[in-house]
Amino acid sequence: MSFEKNSMYSLRLSKRTAKFLSKLDKNTTTRILDKIELLKADPYHLPGAKQLTGHLEGLYRLRIGNYRAVYEINEKGHIVIVLVVGPRGDIYNKL
Repeated sequence: MSFEKNSMYSLRLSKRTAKFLSKLDKNTTTRILDKIELLKADPYHLPGAKQLTGHLEGLYRLRIGNYRAVYEINEKGHIVIVLVVGPRGDIYNKL
């Protein structure tokens, strides 16, 4: 017997992420949010997604042009939580 697991994740943005996105121009915000929306289907294997190592182990990053989104996956709740979005140069210092 086989069954299909509902593979869609729900998505949550941290307050820090929402605040950062509100300061960007509309086109950039739309481009970032469109890419983040793709995490709902498969947060593990999306092109540009990578599991982080070292002191950030357990977190993932998503490359969006010159921006990065750092997120965690709650498997039990089937939730992707976007912790922070920012320019690629200093994003990891914000964690």
